[in-house]
Amino acid sequence: MDITDWLNISYKSLQDRKQFGSKLGYILDESLSDNDNTIFYNPNASPEKKLVMLVAGTHTLKDIGTDIYLALGRLKDTERYKRSKSILTQAKQKYNTNVATLIGHSLGGTTIGYIASPQDKVYEYNKGVTLGQKTRPFANSYRTSGDIISVLGDKKIKTFKNGSVLKNVGISSAMGLINPLVGGVNLVRNFKSYHDIDRIKGKIRF
Repeated sequence: MDITDWLNISYKSLQDRKQFGSKLGYILDESLSDNDNTIFYNPNASPEKKLVMLVAGTHTLKDIGTDIYLALGRLKDTERYKRSKSILTQAKQKYNTNVATLIGHSLGGTTIGYIASPQDKVYEYNKGVTLGQKTRPFANSYRTSGDIISVLGDKKIKTFKNGSVLKNVGISSAMGLINPLVGGVNLVRNFKSYHDIDRIKGKIRF
């Protein structure tokens, strides 16, 4: 299945996530899932895919504060991080396993990179990166060119090209000379589009 389907569903309601998992043979653990974290379990899947955890990226006003802590290199001090780490620990204990697949976008990608163990399967996409932050050797980390959230990532992150980023930025800047408001809106729209999940649709299978 395309990794973008898992990434996109991490932002949806619990009911949507439950239906998504059911179609694939997974049970949504509602006792361990919340607005930011999703726990799926499928006893019939391969060992590394029986337990799947999704962590959503920034999607609430409260997350902006977490993003600031991330930028300062203090993500582990946040309640968001501590909650995700606790949920993963509880899930592994509940399902009697020491291996899980973790999937996350943006803030979620950064979070799973920290809370995962070396034996886990990790898929990070356009994760937030601070200066000098290293990608853990066992993580599958991806980004798209033009994404400013992950621009400080190291060489272990695979980059998918997105055409002429400079050309698009240049067009927005030129429009800004004519109409600053329109140019500014287009510039923000361009940078946001490079961060979007569907930029890698069809490129990574899970």
